[in-house]
Amino acid sequence: MAIQRFLWWCAGAHYSLLERYPTEWGKYAGIGGTIMFTALMASFAGGYAFFTAFQNIPLAFFFGAFWGALIFNLDRYIVSSIGKGDGTSKITLDEWKNAAPRIILAILIGFVIATPLELKVFEKEITVEIQEMINEKRQKMTAGLNDLRFEQQRLKDRIAELKGQEKSLAGAMKGDDPRIELSKEKISSLSDQEKKIQQRLSKNQAKQSRLTTDIAALEGRNYSNNYEALAQKKKQLDNLENEEKRLKREIDRIRSGQQAEQSSISQVQSNLGQDYNALLQQNKNAVETLNKQIAELDTLYQKKVKYYSDVSVQYNGFMARLEALSRLSYTVDTLYGLATPQSGTITPAIPQKDMPTIEKSYSVVWYAKWMLTLLLIAIEIAPILFKMMTEAGPYDDRVEEIRYKSEVDKKKFISDVNQKINTDLKIGQEINDQKIHAELLANKELLQLIAASQSEIIATAIEKWKEQQMERARNEPEEFVRSSGNHVSPL
Repeated sequence: MAIQRFLWWCAGAHYSLLERYPTEWGKYAGIGGTIMFTALMASFAGGYAFFTAFQNIPLAFFFGAFWGALIFNLDRYIVSSIGKGDGTSKITLDEWKNAAPRIILAILIGFVIATPLELKVFEKEITVEIQEMINEKRQKMTAGLNDLRFEQQRLKDRIAELKGQEKSLAGAMKGDDPRIELSKEKISSLSDQEKKIQQRLSKNQAKQSRLTTDIAALEGRNYSNNYEALAQKKKQLDNLENEEKRLKREIDRIRSGQQAEQSSISQVQSNLGQDYNALLQQNKNAVETLNKQIAELDTLYQKKVKYYSDVSVQYNGFMARLEALSRLSYTVDTLYGLATPQSGTITPAIPQKDMPTIEKSYSVVWYAKWMLTLLLIAIEIAPILFKMMTEAGPYDDRVEEIRYKSEVDKKKFISDVNQKINTDLKIGQEINDQKIHAELLANKELLQLIAASQSEIIATAIEKWKEQQMERARNEPEEFVRSSGNHVSPL
């Protein structure tokens, strides 16, 4: 009996009243049982969903109990507030209209309850699909990490390129520059020319020394036949001296050319040094920036590695399972050529000829999922439909009688209150009218008293004026006669 009372209470029935009608016990026990078991399914679904999200059994148990109590309270309110309809076994259009908001709410509750249960029913398939999704994500993550490594290598190659520029410029400063090489070749050529001229100059000077000796010997002999030989040797000596001067000028020219080329080398080296220093500073800043970017990329790489590792491990939550269930609901086929719409398939826009076409077909999981959802929705709205198509019994008539009596009492109470208010208003109006009448009478007597008082005051004033005029006529008759023609008012 206690269980039956509990089921009545679940159905929203007044068991103290329902006990008088045994024929109604089974009906309301069935409605209450449906509500109770729906709440239990909601509790299991909510607890499983919470456990999937947070992996905490005590919290999942608490949330499941809370969710079940919430759904139970909503269902109990929906069923108890639907009433008995029109009391017949037929569901009329008016009954549908009145019950529509409650039915819509019940359908929404059915969807909410069904989703976690679907996840539990297809748990094994979902686990396999999640592993597939994790593998796909790992491939995408690996591609992203490879992109980071490629960018790091590109920056390192840029640093090596800058270092190569520095090395090339340093080699140019040491003589690898074509301009320096050309100047050195010119200096070497001039040196060779100078050596040859020096050899010729040495020979010239040796000849001059021999001629000078010969000339001195000839001058010491004082023979007449030596004059021609002496003159000839002096002429040769003059020629050698002129040749010596010319060779020395040539040497000076060569040395000037060597100095010019050496100055050119120094200038080129100076310019290269300045360029090298500027390049060093420029490359230093660039290398620092590139190293900073490489460090940032490396930090980002490590963060992404950790994040991807965490994602791969923790990608097993509620949303991941929903996504896996959605993927299981369809099968994807890649076709070629023009796609033709087929029953039970979702086809994209008509593709170009000979282009691959991706078709999504409903899978067995899709049908099973919707069958389970519709079943739970049917269970959820069953008590409402049951009450709408069940003929009214004695308990329903008694409840309707009590409800009608309550409405009549309420209307009577409102009528009594309105009547009392109207009576009070009427009495108040009469009291106000009496007050106004009394005030009018009092005002009339006051006006009469004021008029009598004014008449008495005027009579007294006229009498006083008369006495004054009589006294004036007796005392000044001539003046009174002259002024008697004027209109004189005593007031």
